[in-house]
Amino acid sequence: MNANGAQGQMPGYGFRFGVNGKSLVDITAKVTGLKVEDVVKELQAGKTFADVAKANGKTATDLVSAFLADRKAVLDKAVTDGRLTQSHCRHAARNDEENVEQHVNSTWEPRGMGNRFNGQQSAQCTGLGSRWTR
Repeated sequence: MNANGAQGQMPGYGFRFGVNGKSLVDITAKVTGLKVEDVVKELQAGKTFADVAKANGKTATDLVSAFLADRKAVLDKAVTDGRLTQSHCRHAARNDEENVEQHVNSTWEPRGMGNRFNGQQSAQCTGLGSRWTR
């Protein structure tokens, strides 16, 4: 079990796994109706998540909202369970939104466990997260 209370997942930056294992790539595929592989191809061609959304009739805001929906439920439950104060919850939600907005509008470069997108799966997690460039 990790620091977040989940078995089999490493704690860390939420953009690699997202809430419930959903990455920003997964969310973009779901919101746009594309296959994950098609989203990855677009990102590898230099497009941002916002570019992919716009090309498919959606907005960057649609991606941010979809990504944060599960996170909000997790934060709300933490408040209900007494693990977070409402003030901490609001602060975390603001930070999450700013970070997701930044990533949605940034170019994508998979690293760490990025083997998922080249057909090879790493046998061991290195603990390294995704890198983003602007």
